Amino acid sequence: MGGRTGRQDRTPPVVLQQAVIGGRPLRPGDIWLALAKIMYSHGDKEGGYVTIIERGGGSARLREIPLSRITVLKKGYIILDDGTLIPLHRIMSIVDGKGRTLYSRLEPKKQASSQNSV
Repeated sequence: MGGRTGRQDRTPPVVLQQAVIGGRPLRPGDIWLALAKIMYSHGDKEGGYVTIIERGGGSARLREIPLSRITVLKKGYIILDDGTLIPLHRIMSIVDGKGRTLYSRLEPKKQASSQNSV
């Protein structure tokens, strides 16, 4: 009588947008691969940017960081020219210098608005 009924009262998490690269769901390492493509090839770094989510003061906001400011790329983080360490999971989108989106977890309307440039 005191056993489980098999009913699950858990609600599934809300997913705002499924992140996709080339028509497939993201896999671990996709952010690193997209950045490495720009950083270590003859890619279009100049004019490109990453959009990160900043948290602090009880709120979150999006901020664009030029790719030219990234000095170190590691498997789990990037380091900017001023020494700031940014974990890769905070990166919401990557756009190369030609304006091509290489990676995005943002809804299209949010990618173009509510961003602050550095």
